[in-house]
Amino acid sequence: MSGFGLATKGLGLLGRKLKHEVKRTQKMPDKIFKHVNLDTVEHKNPRTGKIQKVQSTKLVKGSKGKKNYIQKMKEYAVKSIPKDKK
Repeated sequence: MSGFGLATKGLGLLGRKLKHEVKRTQKMPDKIFKHVNLDTVEHKNPRTGKIQKVQSTKLVKGSKGKKNYIQKMKEYAVKSIPKDKK
């Protein structure tokens, strides 16, 4: 089987580096990622009265936090590619 998801998207060298980083992150202990929570909470600014969506500060299970961390890592890697290369 050729291609492991990231390589098939045409990321080239960036895809290989990202794949290596993902594997290295998966081997790290779960307890490190308790603070990586992607859930958002609505927060009202008391001074201006505007409502903003802010990332939640609640702790999550370590395995869920690790998945969130990897998801964001992939998202930022794809965003960093110039538009003409996509």
